Amino acid sequence: MSCVKKYNDYLIFIDNTQNLYDAIQIDNIYIERLFGVFNGFDITKVRNISYLNFAPENVLKLVLCHMHLPLNYEINLADETLIKINNSPNTFLWIVSFFEFFFAQDKLLNSINSRIIQEKKVILTTSNSNYKNKIINKVKFTSVNTFWWGFHRHVINHYPQTALIKPLEKYDNLKRAKKKFLCLNQNLKTHRIWTVYHILKENAEKQGYLSCRFDLMIKLQKDSVLAGWYSNINRLPDKDIAEKMSNGIILDRIKGKSVYRPEDSIMSYYMKSLFSIITESDVVEDFVTEKVYKAICCSHPFIIIGSKKYITTLHSLGFQTYEEIFGTSYIDNEHDFQRFVKKIKIMPLDVIKEKIVAVKNKVEYNYNHFLQTPLPFNQIIEDIYKVLENE
Repeated sequence: MSCVKKYNDYLIFIDNTQNLYDAIQIDNIYIERLFGVFNGFDITKVRNISYLNFAPENVLKLVLCHMHLPLNYEINLADETLIKINNSPNTFLWIVSFFEFFFAQDKLLNSINSRIIQEKKVILTTSNSNYKNKIINKVKFTSVNTFWWGFHRHVINHYPQTALIKPLEKYDNLKRAKKKFLCLNQNLKTHRIWTVYHILKENAEKQGYLSCRFDLMIKLQKDSVLAGWYSNINRLPDKDIAEKMSNGIILDRIKGKSVYRPEDSIMSYYMKSLFSIITESDVVEDFVTEKVYKAICCSHPFIIIGSKKYITTLHSLGFQTYEEIFGTSYIDNEHDFQRFVKKIKIMPLDVIKEKIVAVKNKVEYNYNHFLQTPLPFNQIIEDIYKVLENE
C-alpha cells in the first residue's frame, strides 16, 4: 500500500504558541517565512501540539522542529512532546533546515540519540540534495532545493524597497552602463578569497563593482573554520592586497546583521553594470541561494564561481544560463578564474554590451520564470510520503 493511500491528509504541529496573541512561529522563525514562500501552503494545517490527541488517526502528523544547521543541532521540544511522538501512531518529529546546505551527519544523529525520541520517528527535510529520499539509522531524509527561490520571491512580493529591475528597464538603460561586472561577497569563503584577490591583482576592480565584507567575518575568527579561511588571506603573495581584503571593500552600508540583503540600495550597481560574477555559497556542491536569484530578478546575466552542479541544478529548475557570453557559465578553480579576469579586462565594454544584448531573450525568460513558476508546498509533503513508503 502506498503512503499516498495510507495517509489521507497531513497536519503540522508546533508546541510554542503560548497565548492568543502570539504570532505563529517556531524557533523565532515565522511560519509564513518558512513555508509561506511555497505555493499552496495552508496555514489551517498548522495546529498547537495540544490538538495532537484529537487528530484523526489516518492523518500524517508532523511535529515541527526548526533547526538552523549547521549552527544549531538542538531539538528544542519538550520531553513530553517527544513522548507523544513516540507513542502516537502516524506521528513523526519533522526537523526542517532550509537555510544552509551542509551539516555534520554524526552530530545530527547524536543530537537525536541524546533525546528520548525513536530514530524511526524522525524525518529531516534539508536543502542538501545529497540526502534526497535517504534513510540513515532509521532517520528519514528528504530535500528541498527551491527554498531560496521562494523566499526571495516572497520578499519581493511583500516588502517594499526590494531590488527588482524589469528586463525592459535594464535594456533601455544599457547604453548608460559604464562598468562591466558586479561581484558581491560577504561571508568569508576560500573561493571568494581567490575571486576577490585576482580581481584586485589584475586591477580589474576599476572596470566593475566589487565588494567584500571579510572584515565582518574576521572579527569572528575564533570559529575554527573561519580561522582557517582567514589564514588563507594571510598566505596571499601580495600583502597589500591581503590587507585591503581584510579591511573590507564596501559598496553600500550594511544595516543590521543579516547575511540576506535584498534591499534596493544595491540596485543602481546592477543597473550600471553588465553582468554578475556570483560566488555562490560553496564551490563544490549545488546549493543555489538568493545570490543567483537576485541577479535574475535584476535582469543581470551571470557567471557562477562554483561547480558544474550549479548549472545542472539551474537547468533542472527550468532556468537558462549564459555560456555564449564568455564560453562558459561557471568557473570552478582559481587558475581558470585568473584567466577569466584577464580576458574580461581587455574585452572592450561595447563588445560585452553586444553579448548582453544577444542574450536578452534568456534574461527575459529567467526573470519571468523566477516570478511566475509555482513552487508547490504539496511537493514537500509528497516527498515525505515517498520516503515513508521506502522504510
